[in-house]
Amino acid sequence: AYYQPQWQGLVHRGSLPFIYRNKIIMTASNNSFYTSGNTRYVFIDGLLCDSMDKVYATLQSQLSIPDYFGNNLDALEEVLADLEWVEEKKIKLVVINVAALVANDSTRKGELLSILENNDSKRLQVELV
Repeated sequence: AYYQPQWQGLVHRGSLPFIYRNKIIMTASNNSFYTSGNTRYVFIDGLLCDSMDKVYATLQSQLSIPDYFGNNLDALEEVLADLEWVEEKKIKLVVINVAALVANDSTRKGELLSILENNDSKRLQVELV
């Protein structure tokens, strides 16, 4: 376990630490997220999400997306605009290793990144690292 004073109060949902903004705060696991105060920190690691199915599974797990999620880009756009089931008031979605993300499908990768960056949710902030 790592202790980072600047992230005191973070509630961890996973294992295996990795570094974000020069701080060890997160795990390299597709089902890991953190909460701090009223913010949920969600992470997509491009090295672990080399297919759209893995991206959908990661987001479904970390954002607690209901089982009826359609596993397609249109459905993703719709759920990102809603997110009413997420308890925290704010959601910070961080995409790391963007170059490796869905590397075998550049068209869908571009569409995915566009949906993430241009989402309609006032609660969701996306950062590409």
